[in-house]
Amino acid sequence: MQADVPAVLLVEDEFFIQCVAEDSLSDSGLSPTVVASAEEALALLEEAEPQYRALITDIDLGRLRMDGWQLAQCCRQIHPEIPVVYVTGGGAATWRLMGVPKSVLVTKPFAPAQLVDAVWRLLNAGAAPA
Repeated sequence: MQADVPAVLLVEDEFFIQCVAEDSLSDSGLSPTVVASAEEALALLEEAEPQYRALITDIDLGRLRMDGWQLAQCCRQIHPEIPVVYVTGGGAATWRLMGVPKSVLVTKPFAPAQLVDAVWRLLNAGAAPA
């Protein structure tokens, strides 16, 4: 991975969305690492390298133990500077109520360009909320 290409961590349990999102993020000049569970993501975040510039997580990770909200909380304890893009089929009201700093919400279904735009807005705006 090149040093000037921002690395992002994508956590999504739906294979089709993983593939589309990974391709779109790569095509936009980002370097995505894709995992299917919060536990896998947390293990990567606890490593010293690579340094991820953003976390993209599905809020509802299906039948898995840790959801996207919990993952983001753990991530912020380890790397408080990392902005988060939350992806969900619902939950916008919860996201607004929680007032999550350094984050944006992308609702399903979404066009790949919407996800890419959300990530780049956070990276380019110093993680200002959208």
